[in-house]
Amino acid sequence: MTLTEKKIKSDWLGLWIFLGFESLLFVGLLAVYIHIHRFTEIRWPVAAVSLVVPLAIFNSLVLIISLVMLGQAWLALKAGRVGSYLTNLGLSLLAGALFLSMAAFVLYAHYEAGIEPGRWLITDYYYAVAGMLLLHMLIGWVLLVRQWGRRPDHAANAGFV
Repeated sequence: MTLTEKKIKSDWLGLWIFLGFESLLFVGLLAVYIHIHRFTEIRWPVAAVSLVVPLAIFNSLVLIISLVMLGQAWLALKAGRVGSYLTNLGLSLLAGALFLSMAAFVLYAHYEAGIEPGRWLITDYYYAVAGMLLLHMLIGWVLLVRQWGRRPDHAANAGFV
């Protein structure tokens, strides 16, 4: 086994450890949410007052588009189409930046509307989960920007493919 093959295997192991950790984290947070909502008598704020459905749908579509573009970038790099790789990765980065901006705007609007941490247990939970999601997205976005700045042949050799 060559050094490059070992690096690729360690990259994949790191990726799967990261995905496993993220999955366990979000499943755990979902379990806490269900437990709090189901087995406590805490009064919850009415979600319909603060949820703007069209904005939530648009934000979800932007996130899905970003994921699709990232998948297309990966396929293009694997096929050796450098121009398509850079275009799709750039579009994914733009969609990710738009998602992060809108999510930060929504969090700020909720805070300004009086839905703030420390007021209810659910708002503490909401801001904790939203903060972790935004941090997760921001780290991924920064890593993709770093990847976009690298030479595509180097990205292929580094195990991105």
